[in-house]
Amino acid sequence: MSYKIHSKNPLYQPSKQLLEQLFHITSTAKPSGDTILFDLGIIVFTAMYHHHFGNEQSKIALEDQVETFEEALNNYAVDNPAKQTLVSGYLSFGLVYHFLKKYAKMEASPYFEENLDDIAFAALEFQLDIGNLDFLYGATGILHYMLRYTKDKNIVNKAISLYLTHLQKTKLHLKGGIAWEDYYFRHREDKIGINLGLAHGVPGILKVLLSIYAYAEHAQQKDGIKKIIQGVVSFLKNVVFKQHEIAYSYFYIPDVEQDSSTVDTRLGWCYGDLSNALILYQAGKIIEDDAMIQFANEILQKTCKRKLQSSTKIRDAGLCHGTVGLQHMYQIAYNYTQTTDFLDASQHWLQETFEQCSSFVNEGAYKKFNPIEKKYEVDNGFLEGAAGIGLSLITLLTGDNSWNELLLLNDV
Repeated sequence: MSYKIHSKNPLYQPSKQLLEQLFHITSTAKPSGDTILFDLGIIVFTAMYHHHFGNEQSKIALEDQVETFEEALNNYAVDNPAKQTLVSGYLSFGLVYHFLKKYAKMEASPYFEENLDDIAFAALEFQLDIGNLDFLYGATGILHYMLRYTKDKNIVNKAISLYLTHLQKTKLHLKGGIAWEDYYFRHREDKIGINLGLAHGVPGILKVLLSIYAYAEHAQQKDGIKKIIQGVVSFLKNVVFKQHEIAYSYFYIPDVEQDSSTVDTRLGWCYGDLSNALILYQAGKIIEDDAMIQFANEILQKTCKRKLQSSTKIRDAGLCHGTVGLQHMYQIAYNYTQTTDFLDASQHWLQETFEQCSSFVNEGAYKKFNPIEKKYEVDNGFLEGAAGIGLSLITLLTGDNSWNELLLLNDV
């Protein structure tokens, strides 16, 4: 369980009020997609909301959404191996299914779970064959799913072996450590680029390596995984801008001198110092590296000073790169360290979330900022929309942070 705000805290009632508004906004939505990032994420929010704050309206909304979920699942067919990732296709249905088992008492289906295991393994092979280690859209996210939900240890161990073998074959020795090139950067730029964001890059690989380390049962296997972890940590320690308010850029490009005066990275979950530092902190705890813990803590402390839009790039309230994502991650940092600076930062970004949401939710909708169209548009979903904001508020009010796994923010 996570830190939760006390009912007498002056921020409690505004948080509860915003949660109620977000539930009313999403309760009439009809999930239709096959991705947890968007429509299916609404069902996770509704299920957790009903579990903790259930009423007749949430009961009806959940029943309707579960019926829609079952219809969509029955009509879904695997027609594209590339589409089977953590956040799209059958694995998205699988994530929602596991949350519904826990929070809505959905009947377990061993047949469906076995099918999911087979699909996940095939999808993992496909993504490794093309060299895609992305968390949201590639092999790293698929293995994360299997480590949490595949019950057959033989399948999991085979998947781990495939993943580790690929990492060993494709690792790049850079900056005194090891890293892997970004699949999409290679196809876009036709050269090596190392993605430094949790959503798509090396920090996400590090998090799954920590999970593999915790899963491994034999000392020899743990030692081998620990060496890889230490190599990744060394790379991430050596690639920071030490004399700058921002530690990590979006990418590290070998043989291209990086100018700290032009570094320009958002502060968010997808990219940025805060999410990276949380994973580095976890790494320090798992491999018992006090220097790593101190390094991560220093980055966390430095992020607290970044509150201006010019430094954070924040334009809305969403989880991915908005105010509530920062609120939630600082809350995690406070859980880990009990450092009041992080609690203060969490509460600052909670206040900013109220500000970002107020004008929209009072009109009966939540809107995210679209940077391409440069306008605000309705989004009820998980990663950038109303459902994700609602889940963060549920954690704040109840301490239930089980959905953290959807963002790699779960404890190992």
